[in-house]
Amino acid sequence: MKNRHYGNAWKNTIILLQLLFSVLLLMSVFMVAALNGKHMIDMDNLTNQSYVDSSYYGYVYEQKVTELTNFLMTRKNFETNGEYDSEKPVNVIKYARSGIIRNDAEESYTMTLVRNGASAYWMYDDSSISNAEEYDGENDKAQFENYTLSDLVAWSKEGYVQYSDKIEEKYLPQSGISIAQGIQEGRLTEEEGQELYQALAKTLDRIGQEETAYRKALNEFDDSETNLSYVFIENEQVIYTNMLEDTEEDITSYVFGDKAHNLLDYGKEKGSYLYCNDKDLKFRSNVKGMEDYYYKYIDGTMSGIGNNAVFLVAVDTTFPNEDGFTIAKSEFMTLHPWGMISIVTIVVSLLGWIVTLVYLTLAAGRNNKDDKIHLNWIDHIKTEFFFLIFIVFSVLILVLSFSAASYEWDIPGMLVVVGVISFIYDGVFQIFYTSVIRRMKAGVFWEYSFTNWVYVSTLRVLGTWKASVRVIVTFVFNALLFLFLAYQFFTRRHLLGGILLALQIIVIGVIYLRDVVQKQEIMKGIRQITEGDLSYKIPLENLHSDSKKLAEAVNSIGDSLHLVVEENTKNERMKADLITNVSHDIKTPLTSILNYVNLMKMEKPESERMQNYLNVLEEKSQRLRQLTEDLVEASRISSGNITLQMTRINFVELIYQTAGEFNEKFEAKDLTTITKLPKESVVIMADGRRIWRVVENLYNNVAKYAMAHTRVYVTMETSEQKVIFSIKNISEQPLHGSAAELTERFARGDESRTTEGSGLGLSIAQNLTTIMGGTFEVTLDGDLFSVTITFPLA
Repeated sequence: MKNRHYGNAWKNTIILLQLLFSVLLLMSVFMVAALNGKHMIDMDNLTNQSYVDSSYYGYVYEQKVTELTNFLMTRKNFETNGEYDSEKPVNVIKYARSGIIRNDAEESYTMTLVRNGASAYWMYDDSSISNAEEYDGENDKAQFENYTLSDLVAWSKEGYVQYSDKIEEKYLPQSGISIAQGIQEGRLTEEEGQELYQALAKTLDRIGQEETAYRKALNEFDDSETNLSYVFIENEQVIYTNMLEDTEEDITSYVFGDKAHNLLDYGKEKGSYLYCNDKDLKFRSNVKGMEDYYYKYIDGTMSGIGNNAVFLVAVDTTFPNEDGFTIAKSEFMTLHPWGMISIVTIVVSLLGWIVTLVYLTLAAGRNNKDDKIHLNWIDHIKTEFFFLIFIVFSVLILVLSFSAASYEWDIPGMLVVVGVISFIYDGVFQIFYTSVIRRMKAGVFWEYSFTNWVYVSTLRVLGTWKASVRVIVTFVFNALLFLFLAYQFFTRRHLLGGILLALQIIVIGVIYLRDVVQKQEIMKGIRQITEGDLSYKIPLENLHSDSKKLAEAVNSIGDSLHLVVEENTKNERMKADLITNVSHDIKTPLTSILNYVNLMKMEKPESERMQNYLNVLEEKSQRLRQLTEDLVEASRISSGNITLQMTRINFVELIYQTAGEFNEKFEAKDLTTITKLPKESVVIMADGRRIWRVVENLYNNVAKYAMAHTRVYVTMETSEQKVIFSIKNISEQPLHGSAAELTERFARGDESRTTEGSGLGLSIAQNLTTIMGGTFEVTLDGDLFSVTITFPLA
């Protein structure tokens, strides 16, 4: 049936829609992923539009607090009394080990720092750097450990040259003596020199970067450049702050004095705050998730900066200054609305993509002109090669995607890249998918495969060999392959060998199962044909090789038998028509002859001889009429041109009536009837006129062919819902041939044909019995002739 929805216009429209849905889907997924990566989507509150209440703001706040605490740590390193100290001595051994710069006078502070966990910041765990003795003023090695901060920073930024185990010393320790000179003069051992070189290299790798970060943060957290205010107080002294509008005494009084507004109130007035007081273990923050983040990532660093500290970070949520918070706010207000839009687009485009894919699945291979499956040129590519091409293309797209992701793209640029890649890939996917569907619909998925081509070619070659040679070669090949794969797996422990071995077993099992199924299908066809369904055809679609050839041969035999049967049936019908027409033509003059014989007999001719002639003429005419009726009945039965009127018949009563009509004939031959019939009625379903014809033919057969002066046995029994009627007699003439031959048309037991039989009686009786659902059996035992018929009880 034609379907206009499978026209080219529809298909092209749906293809474009699916490409569009694919592009929208992947772009929306990327957008959601990008926004989620930036913490711009609150999965627990998708409708939130407030920047300050968003997870993104909390994320920015956390990053700024982290940057601030790192900045305070670097201030501890690079400042003295709150000012940058370029002449500050740096012990490279201790800096390489803990990342701490300090004077000898700061020993108590340093021990507190290490004890409280600050070593986690710039801590190097290197066994080559000794945790050895502190400088005691007498150790020669201590003269080479300390460098000026400005020298190390300049040296780090300029770069250093290292060869072998030594460093080219561009700057000298504060003692003015190089490490190399110290080793040469014997002030340092080789091991001590190596330790100093390693510590110096680690220091130079880091200190320049740390100093640059310090300068950048110094400007970033300047009070005139940021919306963030901070204060760090240790032992009731302000150590670090950018709250320059207040004096140190004012800030201190916020914490320890009696002013009405304390430091926490100051943070609340600003908007967002983080407040921590080590003295009373108080922590306060109105930024979502800040408490967990602080104790997990910040607390250790802050403890390393000082003891009994009070730490406040406040952000003015009116954002009067242009800083990272305002930039993040602008980005949030631009990108955040796209989160909800992208989620809705994902749902809509996914549903659209699925619906269009379902349509393409139904429309693949079809058009609006007919119901056939139409293949394209691309569908003729070998299946394995086609899959390989698609897999290679997919890998290339994946590599291209990773390559594109390695570049620094903004979100709009990345969306363009994602859209282009998804458009190309979905287009190729449609080509691949619809081709696979067309192959499956047309049933050529396996037929067009390279494996099938090899298989068919192999079978074609093997088909030229003898069956015995083919079986031997196949068996030897599979046996050798099995032994080889078993050796690879069980002896050499190769996993691939085990996989191939399992695959071989599965393939052999599938082939064996397929052969069994094919043979069962062929046997089913043979049974159908033997049971008379000559029009049955064994399906050839799922048959292969010898099984297909055998099925084709069986179908050919069925066709031949069907043609023969049709021809025989046609001939039988022609014969029946001929007999019917001839019989009809004979009946008319025969009826006239009988009428004229009766008229002549009514004239009562005086001549006795004439009377005898009329009697003979009447007898032969009656016989001719009976023969004609038998021929017509036999032809109707053989051609199937017969209609039954099935009714309930009392079989016992029918036998008694028939026997009564043949009493005179039996007495004429001195036949004694021994009858054994049930006293009660025995009811069967049969056509009344034709069951009478059957019984009449049996009795007539006895009357004609039974030996005179003998007995005739008539019995009837009921058993297992059926009635069995039997009539037996001694044949007057020797019986020739088998019992089956006696039931054929025009067959007679006496070859001399001395009796008046037509040879149709038993044949008609047998065929009528079978048509009415009974069975008819003739048995011979010498000259004893027996007929048994069986009918189901009604």
